[in-house]
Amino acid sequence: MRLMRQMKLAPALFGMACALVFLSVQSAAAVEFNVSGHINRLIRFADDGTDTNSQFLDDDSSESRLRFTIGGELEGPDSYGDRERDSIDDSYESSYDSSVGSFGSVDRRYFYWRAVMELGFNDPDQFIGLNESENDFDTQTRRAAITVGGAFGRLTLGREDMSTRQLVRTDLGNTGLADMNDIRRYAGIELRDMGSFSGLRFQDIYTNFDGDRTEMIRYDAPTLAGFTLSTAAADDQWDAALRYAGEFGGIRIAAGAQGQKIESDGSNPSIEAYGATASIMHTPTGLFAVGSYNESDLGITGREDPSGYFLKGGYAFGPDNRTGVSISYGETEDLSNNGIDGDKFTVGFQHRLDKASMDLYANYTQLGGDINGTDLDDVDVVIIGARIGF
Repeated sequence: MRLMRQMKLAPALFGMACALVFLSVQSAAAVEFNVSGHINRLIRFADDGTDTNSQFLDDDSSESRLRFTIGGELEGPDSYGDRERDSIDDSYESSYDSSVGSFGSVDRRYFYWRAVMELGFNDPDQFIGLNESENDFDTQTRRAAITVGGAFGRLTLGREDMSTRQLVRTDLGNTGLADMNDIRRYAGIELRDMGSFSGLRFQDIYTNFDGDRTEMIRYDAPTLAGFTLSTAAADDQWDAALRYAGEFGGIRIAAGAQGQKIESDGSNPSIEAYGATASIMHTPTGLFAVGSYNESDLGITGREDPSGYFLKGGYAFGPDNRTGVSISYGETEDLSNNGIDGDKFTVGFQHRLDKASMDLYANYTQLGGDINGTDLDDVDVVIIGARIGF
């Protein structure tokens, strides 16, 4: 019932907001309205050495979504030049490659506006051996924001990504669904210690240090020589990121650096976080690699600062590199407390069916961790899934 109420209210509210924007922009030369999104479902098999579990789930790392976008150009001087542009929906493509592809269109020679409402659908986190019968379906507002942009850059207000979000998922390879720097499809799995539950879920010992999506105001500067500077501010936090994308002699490069400040809310300490991510691809051979390092400064006496890294290598092949395989390893130290560490090893396969706008993917992942040097029981996970866009 709650899902039905939200589904009925969200498009109506979004329609009212878009109508107000449209009426206030009397000089709009043209208006476009798009409906897009994707459905992403998977089967997850898990074995922690004591119990086995299989579930049919939505992929929390790239959850199913429905997106409404309205926008258009604003009248401007002819000196802004040719008005060639991408679709108004260009910044909301598949999440695994948006950190590379969407930033090249920021520096445009015309004024434009856009409003987006995006709903996400997923299953709550599941546990090995616990709540096995629970399989509720949930919905949430992923995005609800208005953007105005042009030669000056892009300004966004509403519920959207902070400037650091998804930078850690910068990946030029084509296995971004099968093998990504993200943990949400594993977050709710509880690890065991000598066969007994440890009280630690995987999200308590491992993270990718990604930025937030929240109510905020964000500015993306015009792209200059492949570099794009972004900054955003929200309640009790602000961040900044510098991204780069370019290609030299058949070698594609995408990289970025980020910094974030989160003020204390009274119960949690203030946090300063920083990191860098880079990905390269040799287009003639299809070989690609990804590396990321991040650290958080908690400023607490006697508390080690959490840190982590992620490494990935792979090979894209076939017509238009539609098929890919990869292997990755990531590790996080001192996330929940001193001496509590987590690690993730993945082998992934992905194939793109262009005519169906579908990605087929599968992986094997081993989740591990330790408490003060004592290993927790490993969890072996196999995922088979498919995502189709529209």
